[in-house]
Amino acid sequence: MQNIRLVLMIFFFPVLIACGDDDASLGTGLPGDSDDDGNTTQSRLSKVDSSGNVLDEGAAQWSCVLDNDSGLIWAIKLDDSSIHDKDNLYTWFNDDANTNQGMEGSPGGFNSCVGGIQCDTQSYLQATNAQGLCAATNWRLPTAAELQQMSEEEANPVTQTQFFPHINLDGYWSATLDNVMQRLTLSFSTLQLIPEDSSNLNPAILVHD
Repeated sequence: MQNIRLVLMIFFFPVLIACGDDDASLGTGLPGDSDDDGNTTQSRLSKVDSSGNVLDEGAAQWSCVLDNDSGLIWAIKLDDSSIHDKDNLYTWFNDDANTNQGMEGSPGGFNSCVGGIQCDTQSYLQATNAQGLCAATNWRLPTAAELQQMSEEEANPVTQTQFFPHINLDGYWSATLDNVMQRLTLSFSTLQLIPEDSSNLNPAILVHD
């Protein structure tokens, strides 16, 4: 009888140890899951309403998206014929000598945008700041580096469609001037930075700190 008990202990004991080790290391790491300490993991992105309040991920209406890594808030594109309509394309223009790096660009008077604005980046910025979108009045064009940071897989508007439902695949204007005095654009699809003449028509996505 003692020999039987010994055999059973030798057989089952390693199995129990192995099961215990596996349970301690399991975890999907997905947003909303718990880590090894029992803490809920946070998605990189959060929805923000028009008053600047952070919403639950399942919220049906929102106006902006917070990047929890960088702290930057991005204005989403819409499909509603407003100034934020996804189909609006802009020339690059900024007549403020303090911020345009010596190159003011091209006013967009030769084409029309929905929402009653002139189709250049300055007009779009001014209208958005006047609107006080998401309780902010310091909206601006992102730098090329900020666009690149936002193109990372867990934040990229092309893949994160639950946060950015209306994204254009063309290159978005940045505030960055390259060494041949052209503004850099970035496509969230190709992930390429491309210098373009300021008179070209491109989409714009706005950000604030």
